[in-house]
Amino acid sequence: KICVEEEAALSQHHSTAANQGVPPDPSIGAHGTMGIQLTDQQWSLLQKTGILVGAAASLHLAVKLVKAYKAKQREKKEKKESADRVVLHGFWRCKDITPSVSPPALRLEVFMRLAKIPYRLETEGPMSKKHAKKPWMMWKGEEVADSVLCIQRLTKDFNVKLDDKLTPEQLATAHALMRMTNEHFIWPIVDYRFFSDLDRFAEVVGITGWKKALLMVPFLLFVLPRVKKLLYGLGYGRFDKQEKEEIIRDDLKAFANILGKKKYMMGDSVTTVDAHVFAALQQCMLFREDSIFHTLMTKEYPNLKEYVTRMQSLAFGADWPNAPLVYDPK
Repeated sequence: KICVEEEAALSQHHSTAANQGVPPDPSIGAHGTMGIQLTDQQWSLLQKTGILVGAAASLHLAVKLVKAYKAKQREKKEKKESADRVVLHGFWRCKDITPSVSPPALRLEVFMRLAKIPYRLETEGPMSKKHAKKPWMMWKGEEVADSVLCIQRLTKDFNVKLDDKLTPEQLATAHALMRMTNEHFIWPIVDYRFFSDLDRFAEVVGITGWKKALLMVPFLLFVLPRVKKLLYGLGYGRFDKQEKEEIIRDDLKAFANILGKKKYMMGDSVTTVDAHVFAALQQCMLFREDSIFHTLMTKEYPNLKEYVTRMQSLAFGADWPNAPLVYDPK
């Protein structure tokens, strides 16, 4: 239709020009518009390009629609499953090393094991809709994001009594210790992992050989600058190496002194705060043996290393470190 209309317009233009005794405008051709003249070859190329662009756009739309459909079906399935057990969205297992390299994900999983709460770990699902991060959980058809909020929700819904014997003063101490762990001590771990021990981290998560070569460049170009900016904004990234080591030493010393000769942080019985502290200290044991974390926990504060081993055994037993994705305490 377009070609017929162009031919008709061209014929009318030539006829009008002839009647007025003026030469026709050469810039108007059979495959062009005012000011643009295309040869048959150029017009053919333009048509093919348009077809390819249209096909690519259609394919992209189709892929998005398929993904959206699968996500909707998965969400529907998880909502139904979450009526009986928690669907925990976390990260993949690190074979023969640790159940998770994410302290928030590990603390939530440890808490559910201590409280005997059944769950299934989903390692390939999306980030949470609300906070765009992991871990998060689907429980009773509802998405709950942030590990601390998840623990609070599960404590209420399952009537968890891990902290029932603590006095108000002990509860306040446990709360302060939890905040120190999650909002302060976590950043030295992140900083050391990405800027001093990256090769070891890649080994732990199973990124070696050609995978490492393929992923390292985009990781260095896009991920590390964002982490560096985050740490700088928090203040920790502005310290030099000596200052950072003093902060790490002070924090580990505080953990060691609070623990003392007790089995757990608040006494001889495990409490909720142990899930938080253990998840952080266990990550420290994943660093190289010559790291400041590993050295301090094995030589100066051995009670912390013993604590990590004790918590591993209590929470996971024979399942450590290759815990199954489904946990059923029955």
